Amino acid sequence: MSPLSDIILKRAAGFVRVNLVSHSNEPLTATLRRLGLGIDETADRSLREIRRSEAKNTLVSVLTTDMAYSTEVMPRNEAAALVDRFLDMFPGEETRFLTNVAQLEDSGHSSSWSSMTISTFDGGVVCISTSIAGCIWVEDED
Repeated sequence: MSPLSDIILKRAAGFVRVNLVSHSNEPLTATLRRLGLGIDETADRSLREIRRSEAKNTLVSVLTTDMAYSTEVMPRNEAAALVDRFLDMFPGEETRFLTNVAQLEDSGHSSSWSSMTISTFDGGVVCISTSIAGCIWVEDED
């Protein structure tokens, strides 16, 4: 299977969005809209730019842990392998990584975020390179 469908099938909770779209120097709000993110026109202000290493850690965290109850929903090593396969689609120094999740705590979890969907809890990473944009986004309810 592809890393995209594996991510969706293997996270045993909530709703998982894994999207890829073409990208050609459009405004961030337009890219977010095409990825199905952003509940208003100011959604881009809810995101902060991060490094590739933090993007990986953030994605592993949201895939392995239910955001509402902090229970494990996927083994960490399995999530890390899937995230690596996804991030391999965005090589190079020009790729930007953005997240709505606050800096991860020592436990590998974050207790704050700015919502990008209508779900109670959501978090993920948007990746933007010169010709492609994508995201892994998780939504959970309590």
